[in-house]
Amino acid sequence: MANVYGDEKTYGARAQWAKMKDAPMKDKIQYIIQYYGIAIVLSLIGIWMVVSLVRNIIYNSIPIILAGEFYSYSITADGGDEEIKLKLCEKMGYEEKDYHIDLSGMAFATDNPEQAMSQMQKIMARMSAGDLDFLVGTNDFMNGYMYNGENQDEPDYPFEDLSTLLPSDLFKKLDADGRIVYYDAAAGQIPYGVDLTSSYITRTLKIPDEVPNIAAFVVTGKNQEAFAAMLELMYEN
Repeated sequence: MANVYGDEKTYGARAQWAKMKDAPMKDKIQYIIQYYGIAIVLSLIGIWMVVSLVRNIIYNSIPIILAGEFYSYSITADGGDEEIKLKLCEKMGYEEKDYHIDLSGMAFATDNPEQAMSQMQKIMARMSAGDLDFLVGTNDFMNGYMYNGENQDEPDYPFEDLSTLLPSDLFKKLDADGRIVYYDAAAGQIPYGVDLTSSYITRTLKIPDEVPNIAAFVVTGKNQEAFAAMLELMYEN
């Protein structure tokens, strides 16, 4: 586009703006885009990066009350995890604003080897890093992890024995209700999972009642108290 308002290098930006004063709005916008478009775009990108960095720093500085992955059903962004966080904080005497919760999930396709490998790598990475408290899946999905742990030189199960992890009264209550899931190991039955199906937890996360959900606490998990408090929510109305 020709500079119809004069040579900017000769007259300077102030002179150019003076000439633009009475110009049509279309020409003003065209002038700004032509001479300052790149600078504006770069400035906007810079502002976005700074805002994102600050938000991430603030978010990551807030401790996680509980972290879990669901591989039985896809959980949406408004899947009810904030309600569960509120309930957990109430039970544990925490201020809701001081914590955030990390619950995510997707339906697991067992007939897709690429997805299976990708999800396995993701889960193992989170377990190794110690930033995953519990895992949820179908009975076959969860039993597969226990079976792989048993096939080591020495049994190396990825999930905790719930009879020692949970408070005794809570474990007995869940067991009496048929909610405790056992794995038939060579040395005997191991109570490693809790059936969350058709409970307050799954319904709050908008998971249909017919979808099976077995939850197990990862051996490298950190938030045992919050996991137990979540299981107590199963008896919420």
